[in-house]
Amino acid sequence: MSKTVTLFAASAMATLGVTASVYAAPVSTLDSTAQVTFIPNDQPSGPLDPNNPDPTNPVKPVDPNNPNKPDNPNAGPLSLDFASSFNFGKNKITTTDETYYAEVQKFTDGQGNTTTGPNYVQVTDNTGEDKGWVLSVTQQGDLTDNKNSLDGAVITLHDANVKGIAGTGATAPIVAANDIALEKGQKKLVMTATANSGQGTWLTRFGSNKLADDKAVSLFVPGKAVKHAATYSTTLNWSLEQVPTNTPIK
Repeated sequence: MSKTVTLFAASAMATLGVTASVYAAPVSTLDSTAQVTFIPNDQPSGPLDPNNPDPTNPVKPVDPNNPNKPDNPNAGPLSLDFASSFNFGKNKITTTDETYYAEVQKFTDGQGNTTTGPNYVQVTDNTGEDKGWVLSVTQQGDLTDNKNSLDGAVITLHDANVKGIAGTGATAPIVAANDIALEKGQKKLVMTATANSGQGTWLTRFGSNKLADDKAVSLFVPGKAVKHAATYSTTLNWSLEQVPTNTPIK
């Protein structure tokens, strides 16, 4: 009789949709943590390929005016890694206005292969501070042969464009203008990163966007300028500054 009652009760619970409680074993829990710390990187950052910047494949640019120029000594965490020098070639003296173009940038890769790309400037921000920065250039003086100036000559950087490492999560800096005409003693803004942008390595290239690389840096020489059979040169001073307010430089 007892057995029959028990089976009936179980059957009735199933019919009514009543679920029997199941005993749960106690669960023991404990939290742990995981963390990582980053510090500013004060090591130099080598030049990268202006066609395809890749930090795992640095390159060695060739200075057309000083092939034996030593490597850039600038260290981080905010560093100006490389700036192309410009060579406008050997040209016949004329009495007409002329425009000459700088040679493209030559460099060798890690396998010793020589190739070319646009002239460029490279900067790296490994500060971890997100303050932003400003890149500018100043032509220190007229083009001279150490005695005479090349009056009225103007160097212009055309088709300025920004190139970064593929896949970077940082917001790109911006160029000041597509064409930058240099003036003696005048600081010209080239590229700027506002706060919370421009982290990592960035290149300002002249060419490879709207113009061919060999037409992107020009030297205009007026026909009326007196030209001697000599080499004329000047110094371009590139400057990278951390400027929190990013006050525009004209």
